[in-house]
Amino acid sequence: MELLIVDNDTGINDYYLRLLESEFRNVKVKFAAGANKALEFLAMSSCDLVITDTRVGEMSVFEFLENLTTRKIPAVVVSSEVSERLIVECLRAGALDFVAKSNIKLGHLPVVLMRALLEADRWMHIQEYSETKPHRPEYLKINQKIIKSINDEKAEANRRLISQGMMTGSQVDLIDGENYFIVYLYLVLQIPAALINIMDQRKFLSLKGTILDRITEIPSKYGGSLWTRKEDGCFFAFPGEAYIQSILTALEIRAMMNIFNATIENLPEPIGANIGISAGSTVYRENKSGIFSEALNLCAHMAYYNGENNGIMIGGEIYEKIGARAMKYFFKSPDFEGRPAFKYEPVA
Repeated sequence: MELLIVDNDTGINDYYLRLLESEFRNVKVKFAAGANKALEFLAMSSCDLVITDTRVGEMSVFEFLENLTTRKIPAVVVSSEVSERLIVECLRAGALDFVAKSNIKLGHLPVVLMRALLEADRWMHIQEYSETKPHRPEYLKINQKIIKSINDEKAEANRRLISQGMMTGSQVDLIDGENYFIVYLYLVLQIPAALINIMDQRKFLSLKGTILDRITEIPSKYGGSLWTRKEDGCFFAFPGEAYIQSILTALEIRAMMNIFNATIENLPEPIGANIGISAGSTVYRENKSGIFSEALNLCAHMAYYNGENNGIMIGGEIYEKIGARAMKYFFKSPDFEGRPAFKYEPVA
């Protein structure tokens, strides 16, 4: 028996593997992080059952289930998202069953999977018959409206929770193509040329990796999450009006860099971490490299081109929102790319 699990959570995948191997004989379990990878696998291999999350990355779970139905591959949905309408639409799209992730340790998941496997051949015959009775065009239009309403409801619920401060960082499940207000923090490492000249390439790369590893652990304390990591830096996102949280993140990164520099012997010049912070509306893309945002571009330019070493520069839209106690540590600098900008000074 061959099963394909479509889920990007490696922790839950380990649990699935242990559970399935203990409950079923001669089971072979394969994994795919998203819908596209799953379909690539299924184009070359067969499987008896797909177990999928509702978050499948490149397409909606409904499109994915319809694709599996077309291929006559039965599926069971196991999801942390649970709503009446989501369950109904997954079943209408072709899923044989729906299980909440919060319930999978109650012991009935293996029974659900066994029932799905026993039903698979009958389900295939039903799909073959349904192909002889295509849906009316009017039905397809209404069906699309219902699917869209689920995504709209989810996006609005996320926006409400973000604005209320009840959902931050990794808790936020943003929807591709939807618009959100994001506070960006962009960071670029400033490695002194003197250090590059005296250090061999492998040690140099290891040093940069160590610094970035430590930096990327900090934003989650303040509700931020890493969106992209690059060779010489990274940028983080704080959904909602998390102005103070982004400032606290920048200050902790700066303090961490000062401590890190003090621990390296014979350092010719300190290693810097230049930071830019800006905020604005963003159309979210799951492929983060496809995101275009004026706020993101501005904070990236602040980090790269403000002329500071280990400096923090914020846009005027951030300065106006951080309150008097924080404002006294930021001083007006010349406009940056035609916009108000403020630089951090440790002594007010």
